[in-house]
Parts: sequence; C-alpha cells; structure tokens
Amino acid sequence: MQYAFNKLFSITETVVSDQDITNVKLTILEENAPVYYSWSQLLTKVQWDLLTAIAAEGIISEVYSNFFITKHRLGSTSTVRTALRALLSRELVYESQAGYQVYDVFLSRWLERGSENFYT
Repeated sequence: MQYAFNKLFSITETVVSDQDITNVKLTILEENAPVYYSWSQLLTKVQWDLLTAIAAEGIISEVYSNFFITKHRLGSTSTVRTALRALLSRELVYESQAGYQVYDVFLSRWLERGSENFYT
C-alpha cells in the first residue's frame, strides 16, 4: 500500500480525487502485468487456476470444499492440496485465521480483472 500512496502523491500536490486513486491503481496493475504474466508461465495450470480462484473469492476458508472446487473447476481435492502447497511455498498465497488469500493485493486485483485468459 505504501507503493500506491507514493505513486498517488507523486502525481498530485493538492487534494486527491477518486479518479486519481483509480488511475494509480490501474497504473500499478499495468506496470506489474509483465511480472504477473511471467508467473503464469512458471506455475502449472492447476496452480494458476487455484491462484485465480482464491483471488476471485478474496478470502476462502473452505479451499477443499466440493462447492469451491466445482465452482472453479479445479479437479480433485488431492490436486488442489498439491497446488495449494506449491502456492504457499512460493508465498503467492498465505493462510490467516480467516482463510487463504493471495499475498500480493495487486496480483489479486489483476487476477480478478480476468487475467486467467493469459495462461497458455
């Protein structure tokens, strides 16, 4: 978030508008898109799909539930377990008391915007 505030205050010296905030968010997503895209190339399809599903949910406590797995077409529970373990070890996802969520809030927003189409 510090990065967002630094960018925000670098573009304006007066009152910050809602449009300024929106523009900074979009700029950050665009700047990071090449990095996020490269991550899609380093992860398996199942890992990428799980990361995208977690981002879509925001926070998911029942990552092994049939509802979540079916909703996001993730395959079997064991496949999800293996993919989640990999995402946790790469620190792309973390577990809190509330559940699992994407570590990088900007990556999460980028994924929410439909980046699943970037996986090849």
